[in-house]
Amino acid sequence: MQAIDLARFERALADAFDAADGPRLSIDVLAAVSAEGWPSISFKFHPSCELLDLAVGTAALYEAARDGQELPLIDEGEEHILFWRSSDHQSSYRLVSPDERLALIEASAGKSFAEICSLLQFQGSGENVAARAGEFLTQWFAAGIISCLALDD
Repeated sequence: MQAIDLARFERALADAFDAADGPRLSIDVLAAVSAEGWPSISFKFHPSCELLDLAVGTAALYEAARDGQELPLIDEGEEHILFWRSSDHQSSYRLVSPDERLALIEASAGKSFAEICSLLQFQGSGENVAARAGEFLTQWFAAGIISCLALDD
């Protein structure tokens, strides 16, 4: 299983690098959205964006192999990793929490900000779900993975 997940990890890095180009929106576009419009915002992601569920420790295993260090053992369970190509054309990745994973999946499926917040609330992701979802948006815009914003009326 380690070899398979490591291969999937490396493939996702290559796919992010080779993905089609696409626009990257600045977080400034959110300033143009009225408070009443926020619940209906939906998002499209950059073509290089991919989310994988891999065995816990796969990212650490990749980093150790890349850096010529002793390879760690992979634990039971899974970790969620977001891959994308940054604006400086480098393949990037980071671990995401289960609630961010849910938000990414739902946003990728075209769900609105309000629907994403409702699902996070249902999952028990904390008291201030809108603020938590706003943190995800800030990270996504900072990474340059939001390519389109739509307001459904």
